[in-house]
Amino acid sequence: MSCLFEGILSPTSLTEAEKFLGEISTNIVLKLGEINDSTYVFCRWEPLRNKFIFLEEMEYVASQVSISTSSTSLLIRYDGRVSYRSLILFENGVLSQVFDEFDEIWVRLDENGEPNIGGGRFSNKDVESDNENEYEILTNAIELGLNILGCTTWNEVLRFMSSAWWKDTK
Repeated sequence: MSCLFEGILSPTSLTEAEKFLGEISTNIVLKLGEINDSTYVFCRWEPLRNKFIFLEEMEYVASQVSISTSSTSLLIRYDGRVSYRSLILFENGVLSQVFDEFDEIWVRLDENGEPNIGGGRFSNKDVESDNENEYEILTNAIELGLNILGCTTWNEVLRFMSSAWWKDTK
């Protein structure tokens, strides 16, 4: 089963996160989840998963989270059906950086099919134009933004996105 996820990650306290959720004015149904004891995520809940599309209004909500809670927020968009990953960083209500497939860092696979970490680093453009070698992502778009914030890891976020609690109930 593919994972579809759109959520706003914020390094903040539970009290601040709950306060924001109670005050935000939006038509989007948001659920509050915990990544770790200092990082919370406002997940977009969508009952009709087969009609799921990323909403522009989530960028507004992410900007408001960055103002209200911690001065920084990350809008994460992930679609496992097509290997789509993006992250938008907001600071004090302003879009600061965008990370997508064109920012991801790739490495070649060696003759055993293992990532050659000691070898070169390649861009998406390099990988697409090389028909002779196989590659694997070393650092994806979401990781790039998480690395800037430093409050959680890609594995923690992926584990959270893959969990079922936020998908099935309001």
